[in-house]
Amino acid sequence: MRSERPNKWLQFYTPMFPNKDETRASVDPLEALCSGDPRHPAKIMMHQTQRLISLADDIPSIPSGNEALQLLFLLVCAEHISKLFKNFAGEGRSRAFVRNFFEWFLSAEQQEQLCMALESAIKLHTHFEAL
Repeated sequence: MRSERPNKWLQFYTPMFPNKDETRASVDPLEALCSGDPRHPAKIMMHQTQRLISLADDIPSIPSGNEALQLLFLLVCAEHISKLFKNFAGEGRSRAFVRNFFEWFLSAEQQEQLCMALESAIKLHTHFEAL
């Protein structure tokens, strides 16, 4: 079972890198981290990101899928990753950490694309509600 895990991470993260060698160069060192290592939260971030985004991606294939549930998984993932990134061990401040995620981890261009996509989705939703 141990040998399956790196393949799962590599498969998930490969589209985010120029090639498999660069994916492996990023994923393998994180996968090798032990719980006592101060960088271990990065391994947890890598695992949680894959799990939550994969769940969110699978939701539309569930009959009567709901975009709100998919969005919830993505927001939980953003919150979790940003809290781990800042070693936040407290409770609360979810909204701030979700906002920070998009500021810390998305380029200005990606932020603009996200805003445009959300605005389009809101307009479309509003249009269909009015019908």
